[in-house]
Amino acid sequence: MLKSGRHDENFYRKMWDQLTTSGNWQGEIWNRRKSGEVYPEWLNISAIQDDDGVTTHYVAVFSDISALKQSEQQLEHLAHYDPLTGLPNRILLFSRIDHALQRARRNGSEVALLFLDLDNFKVVNDSLGHPAGDKLLRLLAGRFTKRLRGGDTIARIGGDEFVILIEDVVTEAVIADIAQSVLDEIKEPVHIEGHDFSVGGSVGISIYPQNGETATDLIKNADAAMYLAKESGRNSFKFYTPKLTQKARLRLRMESELHNALQSNEIIPYYQPIVRVSDGKIAGAEALARWNRNGGEPIMPVKFIPIAEESGQIDQIASVILRQVCEDLVSWELPDTYPFKVAVNLSPHQFRNVGLIREIADNLSKFNISGERLELELTETVLMHDTEQSIKKIGQLSEMGVTMAIDDFGTGYSSLAYLTRFPIDKLKIDRSFINKMQNEEESEEIVSTIHAMARNLNMHVTAEGVETALQLAKLRHLGCDYYQGYFFSRAVPAAKFCELLQDST
Repeated sequence: MLKSGRHDENFYRKMWDQLTTSGNWQGEIWNRRKSGEVYPEWLNISAIQDDDGVTTHYVAVFSDISALKQSEQQLEHLAHYDPLTGLPNRILLFSRIDHALQRARRNGSEVALLFLDLDNFKVVNDSLGHPAGDKLLRLLAGRFTKRLRGGDTIARIGGDEFVILIEDVVTEAVIADIAQSVLDEIKEPVHIEGHDFSVGGSVGISIYPQNGETATDLIKNADAAMYLAKESGRNSFKFYTPKLTQKARLRLRMESELHNALQSNEIIPYYQPIVRVSDGKIAGAEALARWNRNGGEPIMPVKFIPIAEESGQIDQIASVILRQVCEDLVSWELPDTYPFKVAVNLSPHQFRNVGLIREIADNLSKFNISGERLELELTETVLMHDTEQSIKKIGQLSEMGVTMAIDDFGTGYSSLAYLTRFPIDKLKIDRSFINKMQNEEESEEIVSTIHAMARNLNMHVTAEGVETALQLAKLRHLGCDYYQGYFFSRAVPAAKFCELLQDST
């Protein structure tokens, strides 16, 4: 009895002292089975006395609490560790930061926090599905752990966000090396569900005591530095500076103003003409979101679309643009016989939305518009998630007369095999190839190959980003169907586009 070896003499002395003074002792003890296994028990010992009040013997009741202890350990683990990656969660991270700061105050040392956010992780989730995104997070968590020193902590605090706690900071150069090594791990390609791809990352760094004296302040400032890294081109790291606090406030203000803008109809479509190469006539337009804040100069998408994606407002913007496009099509009073389409971009999340077909059908019905006036643009990666469902959804859209285009073609999978599976009507060649075409033979050959491939599949081709007469001449020589770009016109408001359309017809 009581031969686990885990209790010292003082433990037993206190037990017997209480028994002799109160006649009862109960508590948690460790015992050893005949097999040698040590296990936890709940022990309740009571003194049995005779009629004269003299203790004659003791009665002990043992309860094996192994299952209870295991449950407690599981609850403890769930409370402090991320169930997906096995990394510490926010609760445990804050506890470790607090302890690290206490030691740093005593020792006069520094502590660093690295706030890491994956770039384009939402694209992985939306195009390949959440199981693929979860697998990516688990793989990266394992990679990060291998890169860190033994005493450092990496925690997942939500979504695709991680925080690294580094104690006993020597120099900023050491922290920079750690940040870069983590970014290098992120860039390494991963193989998931038959696809090889890589994501980037952005890291913000704050250091105790100069950038904050509490866990909350240090994380907030590292987060602000991370957003600066994203704005600086992504896949980079930045150290916190006091100026970033103001920058973070401005970003939060813009997020709030964007919400108000959606309520007050400040998000509107501008239209960039899509022109036939053969005769220079306008054959359609691409609707591009603009934020016409307070009636002033429109805010370009690069300023607010990333914020909309991160705040979950991107689908609402897409719905606003689709509705306004339908309204503008009615106002332009195009003859039924005039071949004209407006292209609207779909986000991955919106394409996967079960209500997409109904939303488009409702808009076409409400404004009495033929589906042939509408073209939807998707990137290549969107189609790769749940291929069969994508084929079915595109088929439903085709039955409504709505055509489909692959946007930025050449930057994704660019596979002839997968293109044959989808009822796609048009390929839009990415502007990067058009931009280099007049100086690089290789880019011109790529454009020529894409055009030939599209022809074989009975698809039309639109060249994006045409800015010079030489580019247009080369496209005409290749037999390209359509082009769009600054050479003809920038994106303009609906009223101005109507004037361009009237001049063209």
